[in-house]
Amino acid sequence: MLLLRLPLPWVHVCCLVGALVLSTVARGDAVLVRFLPSAGAATGYKVYWAPQTTGAIAGASMDVGAADVGAGGNASYWLAGLDPTLSYSVEMTAYDARGVESVRSNRLNVAPRVETLGAPLWQSNFGTYAPGVHVPGFADSRGDSRTTTGTDLFAIAYLGANDPAFGTAAASGMVASTYTGAESAAWGSYEISGRLWTSGDAGAGIAARVTRSDASRQYFTLHQNASVGWTIGARNEPALTCSAGTVPIPSLPSGWLWSAFRFRVTRAASLTRLRAKLWRFGGSEPAAWQADCWTTTAGAADAGAFALLREASGSVYFDDLALRPVIGKLDPIPPR
Repeated sequence: MLLLRLPLPWVHVCCLVGALVLSTVARGDAVLVRFLPSAGAATGYKVYWAPQTTGAIAGASMDVGAADVGAGGNASYWLAGLDPTLSYSVEMTAYDARGVESVRSNRLNVAPRVETLGAPLWQSNFGTYAPGVHVPGFADSRGDSRTTTGTDLFAIAYLGANDPAFGTAAASGMVASTYTGAESAAWGSYEISGRLWTSGDAGAGIAARVTRSDASRQYFTLHQNASVGWTIGARNEPALTCSAGTVPIPSLPSGWLWSAFRFRVTRAASLTRLRAKLWRFGGSEPAAWQADCWTTTAGAADAGAFALLREASGSVYFDDLALRPVIGKLDPIPPR
């Protein structure tokens, strides 16, 4: 862990606060402020922060109270609610029982956090649904046309050991089930993860940033291609450039049909980057992304829901799905 130390000045009541220590290993939306509590009469501590500045840090401080000393002798405080794309300036003071406050510490500038995942925006293991139930919040379609009720095609099925999964049985033609929660319209940079079960020529897929519900709908996909594995693609979106556009088909033991996947879509400066990996569920996740594609032309859509796809004739079912926001300083699109 990389730690930076800042000496704090004497408190007016003759108490040495010690050293402010800031860890750069933190959540995307927060940093961990660590400090060595004073051996004197400090009653509590205050943290001052703002987007990085060379002037005075304006605004009210955060009173973090008395020091809760950990096993290593340091106290800590999570400075949360930060915009992970910005850098911040942080200072600290101590105060005594009368509320007399020390002068501020030296300043530390915190760089934007690295690309990371936030708490799930949506997730389900479908464990509360009985066989045959269409999961609420999803609307089904054939091709790009909504079915009669919007719930005709995808349903819960139990696949061994009473394990409920959401999907569609073998039939001919492209079908999809799109999450339609109102909040999904604002989903821009996110990662979809989970596992899927396929049989036959399913042409399974996951679509990201789906907009509209007609022939002009737009989305990016990670989809199954029987001849070369899994590929990243786009519909009604700018053309993609790929350093690696194909995810190999996982090596599955006889009778083993579950695969795990991660599909990440990020957007910065009006350009989109797509990364994916796929592996045998229960096996080791690949360390690196297996597919990496991006746009070089700005696209209009910058947010949207996700969809589950069957593009051929087999059956496909999904389980343990989670959608998490990608936060922090987004990894840059590779040089052109």
